[in-house]
Amino acid sequence: GKFGQGLEFDGKADFATMDQIDLGDFTVEAWFKALSAPGTWSRVFDFGKGGPGDFFVTPNHGRTGNDIAGGCHFSGGGRVDFGSGEKTKVGTWYHVALSFDKDGEGIKLYLNAEMKKHEKFNKESFEDWGDDQNWYLAKANWGDPLFPGIIDELRIYSRALSDKEIKQNMEAAGLSVTANNQKLVEIWGNLKAQK
Repeated sequence: GKFGQGLEFDGKADFATMDQIDLGDFTVEAWFKALSAPGTWSRVFDFGKGGPGDFFVTPNHGRTGNDIAGGCHFSGGGRVDFGSGEKTKVGTWYHVALSFDKDGEGIKLYLNAEMKKHEKFNKESFEDWGDDQNWYLAKANWGDPLFPGIIDELRIYSRALSDKEIKQNMEAAGLSVTANNQKLVEIWGNLKAQK
């Protein structure tokens, strides 16, 4: 991994699942590195139900010029896409963060601690989509290709982190878990590997 060991996915059959977390505001951060060219629409993560509601980050977004990007599908058939403008280079580590302030700033995509896109979308979140959500690493809620690479240092917060906090996390040498006041709601220990 980027720091110690990460989760390696072969792009053929490997992915991981997590338990659903009913969040309104959130930030998801992770380091990822593609080990071979990622297919269009492969995912670093995809949390939700797909068309009826999800948030995701892909290393190869099909609607934003095949760059590292995020997206959201919301109930009723709408969607928001937000690209970084940077294409994934095989063998390069990237820090990605997706933050969402449901009743405020909306959604922000960060790549290597630089805000790449800010959308005023603040319509719905995980807490609005009910049960039976699929929270995947390296897999989509659609029939898209699996991600061929490594994901490390996944962090999920129950609030939108500031630009400064995202930069501090990116510059930190690995995950330092403190449960008080940080509101870290999911850690590697709760992941269940699927093969």
